[in-house]
Amino acid sequence: MKRIIPFILFLYSVNVACAQNAGDVIVTEFMANPNAVADNLGEWIEFYNTTSGDIDMNGWILKDLGTDLHVINNGGPLMILSHQYLLFVRSSDVASNGGLVADYAMGSYTLANIADEIILERPDSMIIDEVDYTTTSAGKSTE
Repeated sequence: MKRIIPFILFLYSVNVACAQNAGDVIVTEFMANPNAVADNLGEWIEFYNTTSGDIDMNGWILKDLGTDLHVINNGGPLMILSHQYLLFVRSSDVASNGGLVADYAMGSYTLANIADEIILERPDSMIIDEVDYTTTSAGKSTE
């Protein structure tokens, strides 16, 4: 019986980690068209946890309706604390990305300068948040 209890607790923790609903994590701001540095260095997305609990985003998916798809792989938990923000950047090199200190580097995931989508999904393909935009201004973030 001692071996069954840890297994049950493990199953419960996996279930809780995947139980987030649409709107629990939202895109609050993003920079699709940086002016001070190149796009591949300066693009970023800010996420906000709207819930009263901490959420592990590791394993979630960032994509658009085209070819961009990035599985968030932090090598372990990527916790967004209750009512807090996480900053995802293209490049985590502070010296070249415009001075941003990031929580996670999304590498090759790109944001188009004109029209694109930012779709955040759980591993089971449930959409948590989606932002569709049609225009950006060079050097200005979009809220």
